[in-house]
Amino acid sequence: MKFTYEGADLSKIIRKYEIKKNKIIVTYLDNKKKEYEFNENIEKDLVNIMLEQAKDRDEKYDDSNLHAKYYEGLINVSIIQGISMISLPFLTLIKNRNIGLTLCSCLVLFESKAAYELAKAGFKNAKLKDLVKYNCYLSIREELLKCKNYKELLNNNNINKDILNINNLDSVKLRKILNLYDNIEIKKGNKKGTFSTFI
Repeated sequence: MKFTYEGADLSKIIRKYEIKKNKIIVTYLDNKKKEYEFNENIEKDLVNIMLEQAKDRDEKYDDSNLHAKYYEGLINVSIIQGISMISLPFLTLIKNRNIGLTLCSCLVLFESKAAYELAKAGFKNAKLKDLVKYNCYLSIREELLKCKNYKELLNNNNINKDILNINNLDSVKLRKILNLYDNIEIKKGNKKGTFSTFI
């Protein structure tokens, strides 16, 4: 999990855990780490805590403006770059050097603003994808656990069952999780799921 809802105690939210030399190293969202002696019960407890955290984030995270802000950022970038492209030919016609340099500086500022808006929109899109991925995984987790023919579900998706869990979900692409969801729905006799189901 890469982020959580506003007001959450980051020192208690588990980002991931790693098993190294009979130790479990737990990393929290505030980037602090704790070490525990490895045992399977501790690992099961960590997985359960992470599942609860994901459900908790889903309930408490306010994503009502996330979609609108993402598209607003893209629109702002388009407008700024459009203004820049229209202005560029006119700058070459200006004979007064000081006015030309001033307008060029304004153009650079406009482009900086566009880069900022693009980065902001990209960050919002990353959050949106992360929310969708976790929601999708949570909705199919029980089916995955009881599935006997996992490889058939994967449909050449190149995901190893042993590594597909809440701990390393961040390393799996959203497209692959959605593909798994679709395949499970088809097995149940339902229509394919869509991206919008989880937004």
